[in-house]
Amino acid sequence: MIYEKSFPKEEMMIGKSIINGNSVNEFYVVGDLENESTFLYKINSLGNIIWRKKVSTEPTDINRSIIKTIDNKLLISGTTKRMGPNTHNLWLVKLDLDGNIIWENGIGKEHYIFNTDGNDSPTEVIQSESGAIYITGGAGFYPSENLPTLQSNIWLFKINQNNGNIIWSKEFGSNDYYTWDLSYSLTELNNGELVIVGNKEDEEP
Repeated sequence: MIYEKSFPKEEMMIGKSIINGNSVNEFYVVGDLENESTFLYKINSLGNIIWRKKVSTEPTDINRSIIKTIDNKLLISGTTKRMGPNTHNLWLVKLDLDGNIIWENGIGKEHYIFNTDGNDSPTEVIQSESGAIYITGGAGFYPSENLPTLQSNIWLFKINQNNGNIIWSKEFGSNDYYTWDLSYSLTELNNGELVIVGNKEDEEP
């Protein structure tokens, strides 16, 4: 261990994800400030805070990860209740390196609930060599409001990097029996194909 750093109480945060900045002397960390809001921190190589920016004040905006895009911007993924077609949607926020929001979007499908709370699937976001953004997550099927089913399928979305809009979406899973399919991670192969890893649970009624 080179060093260990803790922040004072007023800076208390549950860190979720960290990436390198434009140099080896800076890092970006995203997390929840006492589970009440999403914050982005820029810290130096000694663990000291350079600045922090509030990305969202809604406790229902749950961040999961951060990546740096090929156009030298930041992309935070998670889930949100503030925007999108359902009560729980995938959440993408693109920011510049100073922590200013460029765009954000709630991504989902009608009758499907995306949620990173509890035992539900986390989200994973990557950017391909071509610049397209891909985000995956598991979602429970709700045929009508307040009527859940014992079915969860995996969704994959291709997202426009310039505005956060959906280019296309794909669903993976079985509708024949009780199923609980969740995605946990996503990567791109050298040939441009995508691989999703997760959990599959099914049981004949």
